[in-house]
Amino acid sequence: MLGCEMASPPPIARPAPRGANVAGIARDRAALLAVMFAAVVVFIGALSYFFGQDDFAGLARARGLLAPLHGPWRFVSGQLYFWLMRPLGLAAAGYHAVNVFAHAACAGLLFAMLRRRFAAPAALLGALCFAAHPALYMAVYSVSGVGEILALLFALAAMWAATRPGRAAWIALPLFALSLLSKESTVLLPIALWIVPGWIDPVGAPASPPGAARSPGGRALRVALLVLALADLASWFGGDAFGTRAGLDPSAPYAVSLGPHVAINAATYLGWTANMLLPTTRTFEDLADPALAPWAVALAAAWLAGFALRPLRRRGWFSGGATFALLIAPVLGLRNHTYHYYLYAPLIGAAWCVAALGDAAFRRPAAPSARASRTPAREAPGPGPDSSERAIAWPATLALGALLVLNGALLVRKIETMPFVDPRLRADPIVDRARIARRVYEGLRRAELPPRAELVFWSPASMRYERLNHPDSDPIHVETYWERNVRSALLDGLAVRVMFPAVDSVVFIHAYRPAGDRARFVLYDPDGTVTVESPAHLDSVMRAAAGHP
Repeated sequence: MLGCEMASPPPIARPAPRGANVAGIARDRAALLAVMFAAVVVFIGALSYFFGQDDFAGLARARGLLAPLHGPWRFVSGQLYFWLMRPLGLAAAGYHAVNVFAHAACAGLLFAMLRRRFAAPAALLGALCFAAHPALYMAVYSVSGVGEILALLFALAAMWAATRPGRAAWIALPLFALSLLSKESTVLLPIALWIVPGWIDPVGAPASPPGAARSPGGRALRVALLVLALADLASWFGGDAFGTRAGLDPSAPYAVSLGPHVAINAATYLGWTANMLLPTTRTFEDLADPALAPWAVALAAAWLAGFALRPLRRRGWFSGGATFALLIAPVLGLRNHTYHYYLYAPLIGAAWCVAALGDAAFRRPAAPSARASRTPAREAPGPGPDSSERAIAWPATLALGALLVLNGALLVRKIETMPFVDPRLRADPIVDRARIARRVYEGLRRAELPPRAELVFWSPASMRYERLNHPDSDPIHVETYWERNVRSALLDGLAVRVMFPAVDSVVFIHAYRPAGDRARFVLYDPDGTVTVESPAHLDSVMRAAAGHP
């Protein structure tokens, strides 16, 4: 039976000579450092950017400009994190550094978890697929994406703790609680931990029902983790996060329902997972994309075909796919949100499958033994983590790994530098709005703003640019995209109050209107370049332009 074969964890390999152990430990440490270094190399460009649109909400809560979050929902990432980071002020590089190095820590922990089950080259290859995957760009480049990263970081730490002997395994509970308090994206992870052979099962334990496995990863701990996840779900629904319990309009950002969009979302996420190569990636928009269906079908077919291979079944092939499915499932019902960063946690399931493939390819077939011939089929020996490797294992892994890292780094650079219609802007909204916010910050810092200034943002340049691009339309009565983009980058003015606490108010206008003496007009271009004028000076300029004395 398929289920019996999947439930066959590998036995412990015979102890290797001391010299081999020392060399193996050194290789493992080198591989761990290589994975973490690769994660940094691919996403290091994030450190050069300022804060983006959503980041200013967390900064505002830490400074008392917005009400704090109530209850446990995203308390760690949305409230506590920004409180702890407040001493950095507006040094955005520090916030981005946390994202980059926390991502590297996730990749390192993932390698450690995969190494428990697979040979070092296979574990390295699986971890590199995660570390360098360009779909993780949004989570790492956006400061507010720290919620996704911390949720997975604490979840991986919880899984690692669950593999420890004795009472130490119970450290997994508070770590998993921190994961859920960072973001609810790992809420279904405890279900994946019941699949054998899987993430926290003891290496070398005899085949048995998952609940019978003793510590580490025993029944009581798995039940406790599941109860904790159910409590988080109850808190989420009880607090009516996003208003989903009361029922949302289908056009609301977080509207959830069943329908054709579930299949389209699933195909999009599978397509993004498979289509990760520089030559084949044409767009990087956060939109459900039915055009990715061929990639999705190919990936799903490849996973199903893997069940025909007994070596993959014995290496937890089902566990990897189920982990991906369980971690992506909560967001499939969102009608209007299909984001790359929702793949951050699910990709550890894909990494497991890649490691299983590599392990099956890189192992030498085990020599038959009298003991193996007497072993029942359901307890057939599997690959131990220290089984002998083919000579091609490390050269192939290093070559493939280097290609993965190079591909990820080049594609990430392509995403962040791709120009928009206006060559001063960027097609990616995270980078574009961070650049706009920085220009506004630098322009206002150079200006001499009076105490308790009332800032009036106005953009004649945006209307001129709109007329240039759409000569048949008249933008005089309608806010242009260029105005809306800057307003969004500044979170309707809240970002300005975060950057300049002495500012009393911020408003955006589409048509000129007079203002009081305390006001300052902020004339801005579509790229965020600003000049600051007093009402008196601007009034005189307007009168002169109209031909009045």
